[in-house]
Amino acid sequence: MSCQIDSNFEDDVDFVPSTTNEVQSVSNTVDETQNQRERTSRAWDHFTRQKIDGKIKAVCKYCERKLVGESSSGTRHLSSHVKTCPIRKAQLATNPSATASPLVSFNFDPDLAGIKLAQMIVKHEYPLSMVEHSGFIEYSSTLCPMFQMVSKNTIRRGYMVVTAHFIDDSWSLHSQILSFKYVLCPHDAPALLEALTSCLNDWKIEDKISTMTLDNCTANDSMIDLLKGQFEPDSFILKGKLLHVRCCAHILNLIVKEGLSVIGDSVDKIRDSVAYWSGTPKRHEKFEDTARQLGVPYTKKISLDCVTRWNSTFLMLSTALS
Repeated sequence: MSCQIDSNFEDDVDFVPSTTNEVQSVSNTVDETQNQRERTSRAWDHFTRQKIDGKIKAVCKYCERKLVGESSSGTRHLSSHVKTCPIRKAQLATNPSATASPLVSFNFDPDLAGIKLAQMIVKHEYPLSMVEHSGFIEYSSTLCPMFQMVSKNTIRRGYMVVTAHFIDDSWSLHSQILSFKYVLCPHDAPALLEALTSCLNDWKIEDKISTMTLDNCTANDSMIDLLKGQFEPDSFILKGKLLHVRCCAHILNLIVKEGLSVIGDSVDKIRDSVAYWSGTPKRHEKFEDTARQLGVPYTKKISLDCVTRWNSTFLMLSTALS
């Protein structure tokens, strides 16, 4: 088996209460009148009035944002928020004929959303680049406008993926993701080794490994040395002489990146331009319209590269220059 690790209110009172109960009754009447006057504006239909840290706050029923709720502040700022509230806009965008309904109880956790996104990618073996697909970004924004979509490089950073390549009894080649784990910093040899051995032990394949393909970096070199020290030499084919295989694609990528560094400034300018025009569908449509108006042939869709893959940089440059 081969493994790849990759508000104040005042009012006049027309009588003077003589008892405590009458005082309380007047107080309640004043408070009720206060609330009625403060909530005359339709803007209050979208907010709840709460006392937080000794101050009156207007809490949005949709996104739970807290605004000034004192009567002296008026309601213009509340009306402005209702028009721009991302949650309310998302609900109306989904069904324009309907009236946006407040979220009863919802606490958005961006960290949990990021974890669930990574788990989805692993479970269904989606490409990491899907987080940069315009359609997926629009769909996610519709579900929760507060979620800031991450890049594919962010998804990759800090995670160790172990992929097993093996041949079954029918001599058919299979590839299967065995582990997709987050590795805490620092990403040194002991931390990488702990994540790797945990995967091997979980699958009980520590004595069935023939080779391990890793990126060409010193941390991986040190990890392999530590790994060999944990197992008997006879556990590996040829006593581990073929255990460590350096990823040729990674080496080639390092070579090409070194060559591209000569024209690095030009590549960066093209990358920034492509990132802007491909950032949203509206920008891309404007780019196509401009090219059409100028009579410039546009046969290939511009696409942003992944800096860790030289072939994607070649395709980006080829498309931009064609």
